[in-house]
Amino acid sequence: MNLNQTDNILTKLGFDDYFKNQFDEIIQTEFKNESEMYFPARISIRHKNHYSIMSGFGEIKGELSGKLHFKIDTREDNGLGYPVVGDWVVIKKIEGNDFFLIEKVLNRKTKFSRLAPGEITEEQIIISNIDYLFIVSSMNQDFNVRRIERYLTMCWENDIKPVLILNKSDLCSEEEKNYYVSKTELLAQGCPVVNISTKTKENFNLLLNYFSGNKSISLVGSSGVGKSSIVNTLIGEEKMKVKDITGYKDKGVHTTTHRELILMSDGGVIIDTPGMRTVLMWSGSDGVESAFDDIESLSLNCKFTDCSHTNEPGCAIISALNDGTLTKERLKSYRKLQNEIKYNETRQDKKLKADQKKIWKKLTSQGVQRGKNKRGI
Repeated sequence: MNLNQTDNILTKLGFDDYFKNQFDEIIQTEFKNESEMYFPARISIRHKNHYSIMSGFGEIKGELSGKLHFKIDTREDNGLGYPVVGDWVVIKKIEGNDFFLIEKVLNRKTKFSRLAPGEITEEQIIISNIDYLFIVSSMNQDFNVRRIERYLTMCWENDIKPVLILNKSDLCSEEEKNYYVSKTELLAQGCPVVNISTKTKENFNLLLNYFSGNKSISLVGSSGVGKSSIVNTLIGEEKMKVKDITGYKDKGVHTTTHRELILMSDGGVIIDTPGMRTVLMWSGSDGVESAFDDIESLSLNCKFTDCSHTNEPGCAIISALNDGTLTKERLKSYRKLQNEIKYNETRQDKKLKADQKKIWKKLTSQGVQRGKNKRGI
């Protein structure tokens, strides 16, 4: 293996000191006797029974080792769970086999997650280790303010830098474009807002700048906003499948069915994701404060520190509602997210207690059985 070539590819993939230091420590403490058999790599696609992986060897395939499977199942993996797209992992080369074994998941720098759909209380990590999140909306009737607020909250909660992308500017008049840009800037709280067109390549030079320094970027947004077309334009080839917009300009078609990490030619990675029908908050108390900084700042000017912002005299938020500087819809969204996060955190506490009870019950049962074995019972 050419180590120089390996290092160059890994650097382009975003293998910085944060991950390199982890990898070196793991090799020294856990795999020292066979250190030459272990390598760092990054998850690019999660399939049903295996993973596609980007490494110094190029694109390879891997599967979880039995040891890692056991640690995840018994929750002895520091809560990392199964590898997701964007994860850095330790892989082991198996002689005479095209597959590599995934032995360990490195601690994540960032994660973008939500409450898993359904009745169970589980965190679903969508992607990991990204520096920027391109929040994509199209400038048409599908433009959704409340969804953008949720994405922003999730970014701030997980230390991910958001960039708000407004796509399909070629289908808008100047008046329409200005309307969507100004509306988005009100939500942005100082975040970059970029209007683009995959047809005319408008402002794609601005998007490419974000990859400088081998940064990792993902795209999120509703189905049909043009995420895959943006990825294809950025990488300069038809990598992701897309469909033509059917009928009028507002009728987008969902085509991406999986998350995929793609290496940019000059370094950095882009991760495409399918459109998410539900964006439920897993956590976000700090994220809400940042995404709704305007409301948080107003509340500091209320006459009473415990103001509920309903009917108290001297309430700065009620005053802002009356003079039009704050809309009822934005305040309602703020309160809804706060309530949703509190409710989900309560569910998480209950699940944690139940899980701990199961673990202790299992350990107690194992201890009793060991005692019986010693006594020959």
